[in-house]
Amino acid sequence: MASEYAILPIPMYDESQREYHCPVSVFSDNLISVPIYAVNLEMIGVILEVLSAESYATVIPEFYDNVLDYKIARDEQSMEMLDIIFESRLYDLGEFYGLGYFADKIRGMTGNSAAITGITQTSDVASFYETYRPLLETALEDLIGIVDGWNAS
Repeated sequence: MASEYAILPIPMYDESQREYHCPVSVFSDNLISVPIYAVNLEMIGVILEVLSAESYATVIPEFYDNVLDYKIARDEQSMEMLDIIFESRLYDLGEFYGLGYFADKIRGMTGNSAAITGITQTSDVASFYETYRPLLETALEDLIGIVDGWNAS
């Protein structure tokens, strides 16, 4: 690439923040599909989990070391920024599991997406949260029930 660019983590909010927090976007996630006619879902789940764990242990380090560090990052500072980003990743399970579709609804409060989703724009996030709180809590209870079921097995 001929043009100049920089790699930067999301800035800290203010000087009281002690470390970086770089959220992982649900929109850059990978997707694995299982055919609807699959019969042994437990075995498929185990295989997908093993493949994911092995990928995390082998593919990601190779990609990071050989592609990001040597082909994408142009200098030592860029490699340091990549280290900060990868070491401070945060996964919002509410976002990934779509709990109550809360994240979609709050995104709909701003910009053009409000017109598309039919959500009225408002600056009062607290009242918005209170309105959707029961839906969020129910979705969270359902998720906890599912995970407890996994643990009981």
